[in-house]
Amino acid sequence: EEFENKYIAAINTLRGEKAEKLENDTDLRNKALAQLAKINQDGTIAPTDASTITGTLSDDKKFVTAVTINVLTDNKGEVVDGVCQAKEITPDSLGEITAEGAGKDVVEAAQAVKRIGIATKVINGKTYAAIAMEFVKSVPDNA
Repeated sequence: EEFENKYIAAINTLRGEKAEKLENDTDLRNKALAQLAKINQDGTIAPTDASTITGTLSDDKKFVTAVTINVLTDNKGEVVDGVCQAKEITPDSLGEITAEGAGKDVVEAAQAVKRIGIATKVINGKTYAAIAMEFVKSVPDNA
């Protein structure tokens, strides 16, 4: 829970004081939890389960809603022997969650988030996390 709250606080800081404050969305948190359930007992996860994205086009075809779900992994999701290693959340990794030094692209990405859901799960005594984010983007007229 501490990880979930701290991560959302960092996203809200990146979004700026004038942006709508995000909370841990129940629906997206449940999707993140479902992704965490795919982690094996040894902390590994199939690359196709470590990161997913789905998109839905609006009825008027003017907007696309995309939901990304990412299990936090070690080594930037590097695949070794066909699997990724999920990142263990420790007291030290809690200190890594900060908005300080974020580049412009990270700030813009945080500002584009419409809803966020963060979940943690303990597997074999180790805590892992997944983050689900929803973005809504307009579709270019020439698409």
